[in-house]
Amino acid sequence: MIKRFIQNSLPLAVMGVLLYLLYHALFSNPTHEMPSALLNQSIPTFSLRNVLNEQQILSDQSFKKHPVTALNIWATWCYACRMEHATLMKMKNDYHVPIYAIAYKDERDAVISWLKKRGNPYEMLGLDNNGDVAIDFGIYGTPETFLIDSNGRVLYRHVGALTEDIWLEKLLPIIKQHEKA
Repeated sequence: MIKRFIQNSLPLAVMGVLLYLLYHALFSNPTHEMPSALLNQSIPTFSLRNVLNEQQILSDQSFKKHPVTALNIWATWCYACRMEHATLMKMKNDYHVPIYAIAYKDERDAVISWLKKRGNPYEMLGLDNNGDVAIDFGIYGTPETFLIDSNGRVLYRHVGALTEDIWLEKLLPIIKQHEKA
């Protein structure tokens, strides 16, 4: 009788453990809080032509000009990127935060048209046609935003669309803290 109970209960116990592990993996770490291997590390070395002025280069050295710079990795084909665009414009216009960007697996003409239609929040925008630079940053998809200090170190990584709440509660305090330092 005990043997039969164990035989009948074992599959349920195993299934319970697997469901718990799945639940924990899916819900214990909100998407925008995904850890980054680059946190407190230097950004990868890269060099991309500026979409709007091909004589200029966006590189890992570009971030040395400001105490903190936002790097937004996005694409014209990305729905969530459309949703966050108003927040990026507000960051630029109301808070004067320097924002650089990488257009991920996109076309130059599509990017230019998109920015003309919606406005350009970026100081410089590199075109990463094949996605190699974005992959070096460890992105999972678009959009993702990094805060980078003047030494080229990643201070924070946000996965997903930026909202005004995320801007005010997460990014702005980090920027203020590093501007004072």
